[in-house]
Amino acid sequence: MKQYPIIIYPDNNITILLFKNVENSKEIKELITNNQMECAIANCKPIYDHQQILIAATRSIGCLLEAKKPNYNINKDIINRLSPSGNYTEAFNNFGLNSDDKEFFVFLFNASEDKIKKIREVIKGEEVDISNNTINPFFDVESAKKLYKITESDLPTNLEQNDEFFEKLKRLIINNMAIKGLL
Repeated sequence: MKQYPIIIYPDNNITILLFKNVENSKEIKELITNNQMECAIANCKPIYDHQQILIAATRSIGCLLEAKKPNYNINKDIINRLSPSGNYTEAFNNFGLNSDDKEFFVFLFNASEDKIKKIREVIKGEEVDISNNTINPFFDVESAKKLYKITESDLPTNLEQNDEFFEKLKRLIINNMAIKGLL
């Protein structure tokens, strides 16, 4: 578990949990779909590190505080903000929880210990310790390249996946998230 303040909205924070070997994804998806869990759950494969999550969370908090939309759901919005597409259905198909997912992220805004405990009780899987590492151990390069429409020509020419490769990939992912809706 890792908790971050939302710097430009200092009264807010996001808690990130990562789970693996989850056995009840179908049940969890139903709870999420029916708004019976106060959290967001995201496919972890296209998420490289916590910076992606923090950018999406900051934009979601900003929308919540500044837009004053009556039916705004921050837990749905963060999933949409992770996507480079402006299409909610596409965002949820690519970044939301699938019934057969075994690994996923859980995001909670301004969560109390009790709320975190309740989420942990529902999920039948192993929590991954992410307190000292912000890089996602389940990151899938090919999944990210496909979803963020990143081509081989966008990346360093040597095909070795080293630090330079991942830094460039991360910048491209964040850029695609940032320009969403502007093109």
